[in-house]
Amino acid sequence: MLLNALNKNSDNDLHFYRRRWAFLAGVVTMQIFAGISFSSYGQISTFYVQFFNASHVQVDWITNARNIGGIFITPILVWFIFKGKVKLRFMLLLISACSSLGLTLVTISLANRSLMALIFMGQLFSGLSESFGIAVPPILAALWFPEDQIGTALALNCLGYSIGDITGYVVPANLLYAGRNTTNTSMLDNSDLERGQHWLLIFYSGLLLVSISVTIFFYIFGADAPPTPPTKAQIIKNDVVKPKRSFKEFIIETKTLFTNPSYVLTTIVAGFAFQIFTLESIFLSEIIGSTSMLSFADLNSSIVSAYIASTFCLGGFSTMVIGKVMDRYKNYKVLAYITFSMNVLSTAALAVGFVIRSTIVLFVSTFAFGVSCFSSDVVVLEMITQQTYPIDETIASTWMTGVQCFVALCLGLFGRVVLDAWGGIGVLIFQCLCECLCLLLLFFVSGTNKRLVANGDDDVSVPLLH
Repeated sequence: MLLNALNKNSDNDLHFYRRRWAFLAGVVTMQIFAGISFSSYGQISTFYVQFFNASHVQVDWITNARNIGGIFITPILVWFIFKGKVKLRFMLLLISACSSLGLTLVTISLANRSLMALIFMGQLFSGLSESFGIAVPPILAALWFPEDQIGTALALNCLGYSIGDITGYVVPANLLYAGRNTTNTSMLDNSDLERGQHWLLIFYSGLLLVSISVTIFFYIFGADAPPTPPTKAQIIKNDVVKPKRSFKEFIIETKTLFTNPSYVLTTIVAGFAFQIFTLESIFLSEIIGSTSMLSFADLNSSIVSAYIASTFCLGGFSTMVIGKVMDRYKNYKVLAYITFSMNVLSTAALAVGFVIRSTIVLFVSTFAFGVSCFSSDVVVLEMITQQTYPIDETIASTWMTGVQCFVALCLGLFGRVVLDAWGGIGVLIFQCLCECLCLLLLFFVSGTNKRLVANGDDDVSVPLLH
């Protein structure tokens, strides 16, 4: 039926709208803020320990709290999407509004040292923004962009997250510690805490103003889909996929997704691909602080870990390369094998760098890990929608975010246990084992690209296992 519908359509039925780039710019901005929310606490955890008079475990939850909301709200959101009440425009408004509310609560929490509960609540909303923000790029790309631009669109989204990570790692650490003579981050007096409070309030207030502006933009100009689809696959889907309304049909479609082994395995792999750096983001400052890194004897551990972590984010700029590769080379499963193998090798190199206490090895291996990790993100996002076509991309991607939030929360919790029991090297070994698991799971994922089949493209499957 799909191919019959395809024969009725020609390239003249397709249209590309320039406003797709404006929507993409807004989503990229939200990805930047999601990256800041993710990275701006772990590297300066000692400041928050003293500012809120809390423990390191409590401060870990400032980052971990981001994943809780996404786990529980995902089934509800998918149901409303299924009923046709939630589409792309609503998702755009949701990620920007949640970002604005989260930044508002974080900013207020920094106004008084007794308001730590508000920073947790703020991170809950920021986490919701990120969770839905991860689901939006493949939806936006599939609905608004032609096939030869989808890889680029996804790469730009991942690049935004990378920019946010760099900002979150470097800016707060330098606002707090730049110019201080001591290398010991535990020696913060009241004047240091007040100075940090002042600059962090300015930092988050600026982010809040931008987030509110993006929300207003999406409210005025946002749209669910272009009047004329950009690909034949979207035209076919619009013709053959009818709206579903009953709860029974919802259960059937959900069952269709979760009885698709390739979809289930790819969502698990996506969870690790997007969240594996959670381990270093939360614990790197503590690992550096407990390791004598002679090359940085004149700097404190927060700034050192911030710069090392930032090299991971610099690797995110490689997403433009992988995006162009994906636009031309459609064997996504092969690309996934390559990028996840690089993840394993670069993590092993990180472990070696800590063992021999070489800052050069740490910087180089962290950059390599960033290149491979962000590249795997882009590939996995495309695999999700290819594996589930013609099921609504919004439904498939939203279920993926719920799985991803659960994986991230588990990584944060188990990471603390591993760090306390076996130290920094134990965390890196645990990370390497997770990446090896991803390689094993990918082996059982189908290589067929269903959306490319509908478009009539050649070379649409990968000759590995399937």
